[in-house]
Amino acid sequence: MPQELLNGALADAARAASEVRAAALVRIARVWNATNRDEAIRLFEQGMTEARSCPANSRGYLLQNAAPIGATIVPGAAGALAVEAAVGPSGRYVPMKLVVAMLDHGREKEAIDFLSTIEASENYPFDAAAQAFGTTRDDALRLAVLRSALRAMRSRMAAPQATPYFQLSGVTSFFARTWRRLPEDEARDFAGEFARWLVERPDERTRGSMQGLIFSSARQMQLFQVLAPLRHLHPALTDSLMDEHRELAAAAARYPFGDESIREELERAAASRPAMPVSDPADPIVAFGASGPITRSAAVRSQFNEDAFVRAGEALDADLAAPNPAPKDSWMSTQAFRRIFFEAARAEGVGALLSLDRIRDTDVRLFARIEVAAAIAGLPYVDGMSVSPPPPGFKPRSPAPPPPPGSPGAMVANLMARARARALQSQEPFKKPDGPVSPDARVAPSPRQAAGAAGGSGPDFWVIQHAPLRPVLARLYGVAPTRIDLDSSLESTRFDFSLLLPLPADRPTMLRLMREGVERAFAVGREVRVMDVDVLTAPRGIRVKPERSDHWQAGMSVGFVESVSFDREDDGTGDAALVDVLDLHAVPDLVGATPVVDPRDSMRDQRAAFRRLGARRRITGLSDTMTIAEFCETLESGLDRPLVDETGSRDVFRISAETTRDDAGATRDLLRIVCNQLGLVLTPARREIEWLMVRQGVQTGAGG
Repeated sequence: MPQELLNGALADAARAASEVRAAALVRIARVWNATNRDEAIRLFEQGMTEARSCPANSRGYLLQNAAPIGATIVPGAAGALAVEAAVGPSGRYVPMKLVVAMLDHGREKEAIDFLSTIEASENYPFDAAAQAFGTTRDDALRLAVLRSALRAMRSRMAAPQATPYFQLSGVTSFFARTWRRLPEDEARDFAGEFARWLVERPDERTRGSMQGLIFSSARQMQLFQVLAPLRHLHPALTDSLMDEHRELAAAAARYPFGDESIREELERAAASRPAMPVSDPADPIVAFGASGPITRSAAVRSQFNEDAFVRAGEALDADLAAPNPAPKDSWMSTQAFRRIFFEAARAEGVGALLSLDRIRDTDVRLFARIEVAAAIAGLPYVDGMSVSPPPPGFKPRSPAPPPPPGSPGAMVANLMARARARALQSQEPFKKPDGPVSPDARVAPSPRQAAGAAGGSGPDFWVIQHAPLRPVLARLYGVAPTRIDLDSSLESTRFDFSLLLPLPADRPTMLRLMREGVERAFAVGREVRVMDVDVLTAPRGIRVKPERSDHWQAGMSVGFVESVSFDREDDGTGDAALVDVLDLHAVPDLVGATPVVDPRDSMRDQRAAFRRLGARRRITGLSDTMTIAEFCETLESGLDRPLVDETGSRDVFRISAETTRDDAGATRDLLRIVCNQLGLVLTPARREIEWLMVRQGVQTGAGG
């Protein structure tokens, strides 16, 4: 049956466009390789030739999806395939994908041999090396892959360009779990070299958490991950590191052997939980859901149930409507339908073909049929790169000449250049200043002469330096900056805020103590004003579908950057560095609690911080996912009156629009465009609006 399916797929591929034909031939070759390697090699080479002839904007995607498959057919060509496919930012993931694909197809030795050839590469896949170590049962191969990873790390340590900290987590966790497999002298040498290298290189800020521990120092988080081998092999060095690194010492007080202690705690907790229900060995329980145990067959069926078809269909609608400029082989919807039909064929065999007509695109249907053949042939699933379509209404622009000096465009370009320059500056974490500790926050005019804000936070301190008052108040009191009434003298002055505590505190306590410091320094109160506003309603419902906030595509995806475009240069109050200073990322919600970080919430918090930087400005473009309330707060900074959300909706929507106006009415014109897109009604009205009043003088009471 797979051969019959492949013959039909080859006939359809011959009639398809070049980009589709290239990808189809590569996938068909993978299935042929199960029974006829010579034919598989011929088809793969034909597909690669076709891919190389495609336009440059498609070629990279096709080659990156083809390389892992080629490594399973011709493992000896893995190195050449990796080099050819390593184009663009996503090229750094190609070696990882090659190793994983070879391991999944039973090519353990070839995968480890490939790793040994790329030890000098900055793209050495430490996570994939760890997977190879766990996959093989051959002790010699395990030792070979471990030594390969350590040689690759030594190559990184000797390189003149520092490896970003976030790329080190793979090797630190791998070494921490496997160091006992090495001869003791080898493990001791590497542990000492690695720790000294971490200490000598510049530190960076991070937002890391592990089992209730929170780190703001990337260096100290990495040292904690290798704490077990350090304690066992270098006790004196470990003690000196504790003396010099406060976060590391605090973490070690709770988990003396770092990651090793965490694993032991988790194992004890697992042992104390009720025993798993007895399950059928032929269909074991693999997870627990809200409705109870989930068996393997039920988990597989969830991959191709009606909800999965609906989500994939919606993704295909989006890809076709945009349209998605990536080759169809890399569409989000293609990956979704591939997975659906692969899992359906594993469960139902050829019966999965009966649902192919639910895919309304001929080319995506071809890709799905090939996955049915792969599943019937007993092959593992191979994921591919996923590229999301641009937002609705997105229009790619042709390169434009540089804007004239002094124009709004030139001001925005200058702001972006300054932001890039800030990003290249040292990322040393802000350390707790020396000084008396107290629960009383201190607020005073800043004596510093600096271009922007500075400062930082930790479990027992929060320091904000040289900051404008308005965005700090917006953060502390949770109000829109446009609804804060400041004395003009306070508006033009920058302030220092300092909270140095004797013991760690949680985030609500930090915010409360800092508010109390503000209220000792200024007269702060609330005032309700009846005033003219614009009200947004949706009497006939919102016209566009909300984003599926619970739906995350697997695999690597390439999307479009969310942004807000302003028509003039930052006036100084919109200091981008202040966003990081105001973010209490190293402070837990509750003392002793394990932080639960949702990346979507983190991104939304960051965007809210940018909205509340305080400057009034005209907004000419918007591309983001947000609630209607967040949309109102975003645009209010460019309007002459408050914008009130009375739609009653809490859903998140994709909003993308821009205006060609560059005068004072630009933001209002953008508001009109979005209202037309979403079916919202804008009505002038009178409403009670609460303001935060801040004056020089004696405290009058603001409330929390």
